[in-house]
Amino acid sequence: MAGLGETCSHVASVLWAIESGIRSRDSLTVTQKKAYWVIPHAIKQVPYATVNEISFVGKKKSQKLLFNTPTPSPSANQLSPSAPSVASTSTGECSTKRPPLTPSQEEVSVLFASLASTSKHPAILSLIEPYSDKYVPSSLHEALPMCLSELKKPDYLEYSYSQLLKVARETPICLTMDQVQAVESKTKLQAKTPLWFRMRTGRVTASLFKRVSCTDPASPSISLLMLICHPELNRFKTAVTSWGCEHEKVALSEYFEAHSSKCKHGKVEVIYT
Repeated sequence: MAGLGETCSHVASVLWAIESGIRSRDSLTVTQKKAYWVIPHAIKQVPYATVNEISFVGKKKSQKLLFNTPTPSPSANQLSPSAPSVASTSTGECSTKRPPLTPSQEEVSVLFASLASTSKHPAILSLIEPYSDKYVPSSLHEALPMCLSELKKPDYLEYSYSQLLKVARETPICLTMDQVQAVESKTKLQAKTPLWFRMRTGRVTASLFKRVSCTDPASPSISLLMLICHPELNRFKTAVTSWGCEHEKVALSEYFEAHSSKCKHGKVEVIYT
């Protein structure tokens, strides 16, 4: 029992659900009722016609076309037989038929150059050289290490725990100093760049180390595996994190300004990329 009404709240919830179900059962949509759209009393019969004989133009538009349609003059074509053909459009206006204009190679080059000079990334330029080089994902850069998700094979789903350990021991994973520096320079923005999530795929980061050490290696937590194998899905946003992201640059600037005088190796600078 809870509250002054001496009735649990789940009783009211059950009653509301029953009432809603009965209303949905007894109510019918307009397509479930017979003859919902009744013919007006002034109309006794609705004649049928094929689609090509039906005019879908409104009353005002049809009247405008009726009174504005020009009358063709047979003497006009006789006086100028070499003149271009003239056709009447659906709006009643006359238009001269002209062959489509084909742009020259120089005009096309100028168009692509003007598109490339903008701050946007038009998709058409991804197919045009030399602009297509800018559309290659940074994760495919030669200096970056291989993403660990590329080691996945369907056959591993049938392996036992001991077989998976053997495969892990026989799979070399080596990083060069150039690859480490490339990842560090390209992921400074962290969650603001997709490469940051790609490089974290399959790796045990500091925020997950405690959970990994507590789980059973032979039967690990499914949610923990999802966080390790799909870090891009582990995104959350709260008022606290939003405030921190908005004031991050201000906090870093004030911190380094306060401690730059105490640094033994010279001035400390904050570099934003």
